[in-house]
Amino acid sequence: MPQNLSLWASFFVMGALNNLIPMLLIANAQTRITGGFASILMATTPLCTALTARMFTNDSRERLSGRGWIGIGLGFIGVVVLMGPSALIGARFDLLAETAVLCASVSYGFANIFGRRFADSPPIVSAAGQLTGTAVMAVPLTLAAQGIPDLSSFSITTWVALFGLALLSTACAYVLFFWILARTGAIASSLVTLMIPVTAIILGNVWFGDPIVLAHLFGMLLIGIGLVTLDTRLSRLFAVIAPTHRQRKLKHAEKA
Repeated sequence: MPQNLSLWASFFVMGALNNLIPMLLIANAQTRITGGFASILMATTPLCTALTARMFTNDSRERLSGRGWIGIGLGFIGVVVLMGPSALIGARFDLLAETAVLCASVSYGFANIFGRRFADSPPIVSAAGQLTGTAVMAVPLTLAAQGIPDLSSFSITTWVALFGLALLSTACAYVLFFWILARTGAIASSLVTLMIPVTAIILGNVWFGDPIVLAHLFGMLLIGIGLVTLDTRLSRLFAVIAPTHRQRKLKHAEKA
């Protein structure tokens, strides 16, 4: 664990922006709106990250071109199509709850930009520092709001679920997050929110037999097209292939 106090201060800021604030907002909001509707609102995170980067950084790598904005737009539309009318049917349109989820997306956007300062730290150290800072801040709030929990009332299923969420969905996920953030930048790392509904639907089909309908496939296709549009490596590949193809045509023309 690092001994640098300024680094620990940054971990606490990152924990607040990337865990404490958005999780409190989302958890509270989802008591009043559906999970599907929340997923759609959460899909604005790449947009919030791009806008934050535009306003608060001068890094050209974090500036989207016109194609980038189109890619994010396609991805967002794909999430809306993927979740479908079922995400909105029966949903209570609670302005305060919706604003809370959007504020969580904004917080994630700031976290993605702020987290770039940990690029030189090993991902496992950054993840441990952020989650430690979050726990130090969250435990007093939890005790103040809920009191000391009765752990004896937790079933084996509850403990297994908590362990899975803690190890796979949090610890391992944030190690990957910081690894990706250091290599691809803030906007690319924020695109995970577009894939969460896709993963949820696929896992729902595998584990619970939930049907995958045509709208799901179309939504996944739109998200895939959006991600491909954002990937500049493909444009560089085409830039290499196209001149090669033109050179072949010129050689054929010269022979003719």
